[in-house]
Amino acid sequence: MQKSYLEVNLRNVSDNIKKIQEKVGKDVTVAPVIKADAYGLGAVYLKEVLKKRNISIIIVATIEEAIVLRESGFDMEILILNELLPFEAEDVIKYNLTVRII
Repeated sequence: MQKSYLEVNLRNVSDNIKKIQEKVGKDVTVAPVIKADAYGLGAVYLKEVLKKRNISIIIVATIEEAIVLRESGFDMEILILNELLPFEAEDVIKYNLTVRII
C-alpha cells in the first residue's frame, strides 16, 4: 500500500509572497497566516522564506503554535488569533507575542 506525502517547493512559496508584495505595494504589510503548522506544510520550514521576503509579522491561532515558532528561531512579530486565557499571559510576555483585543 502506497503512503501519500506532500512536497512543498519553498521557492514557489517565496515567489508567491513576492508577487503578493508587488501587487499590494510597499505601504501594505503582508502578514501570512501560518496556523495549524502552516496548514500541514510545516511552519518551521517557512522561516527562511519569510525572512528573505522581509515578512515582519506572522499570524497563528494558538499560543502553543506561537511558542513552537519562537523556539524555532522566528524573530518577527507573532500575532495570536485565539482568545488569551489568564494562565497564558506569562508566556505572552516571556515569548514576546502579540495578542488581539476585542
